[in-house]
Amino acid sequence: MTKEIYISFDIECDGPCPGLHSLLSLAAVAFNAELPTGQQEIGVWQANFELLEEATTSDATTAFWLQHPHEYEATRKNTQHPKDAMESFRTWLQQLPGKKVGAAYPAGFDFPWVYYYSHRFLGESPLGFSCVDMKTYAMCVLAMGYTDSTKKNFPAPWHEGNGPHTHLAIDDAREQGNLFMKMLVARKRMSR
Repeated sequence: MTKEIYISFDIECDGPCPGLHSLLSLAAVAFNAELPTGQQEIGVWQANFELLEEATTSDATTAFWLQHPHEYEATRKNTQHPKDAMESFRTWLQQLPGKKVGAAYPAGFDFPWVYYYSHRFLGESPLGFSCVDMKTYAMCVLAMGYTDSTKKNFPAPWHEGNGPHTHLAIDDAREQGNLFMKMLVARKRMSR
């Protein structure tokens, strides 16, 4: 059986819809759930993107970034053309061992960005057409409703040592990936 490598990714953008708006930053952290806790991170990738020429910005997202100027400025440093960034992402994924499985919180928001940019600039999606939604996974592990399945309602041990949620894509990809590793451990304990 091929081991699964979980790719926890996070995006930052300037609006709610890929293509209409631009991806600002994408970061991914690879995790091997079979390794001991604290040693599961096996790779990191990140890039900031040049804006799409035809895209616009969203007033609501612009207002959000005005409240987080440091984080927004971080997305504008060392920007790359989207094709170059996505080719680098694909190469990084290909160099990882095992079967790559995307994971995001929430996948319904982050994954469409990765999927759109992958198809537009690569002609394919190196993560396939599906992604684990960590929020839904937590809902199942905790046996709670979807709307109650929020980080503030997760068990305290799930948050320990994960790092802060900063709205910097690399920090958030790492924080959420560590959170997901703890969900996987909790699920294994339930099945014993």
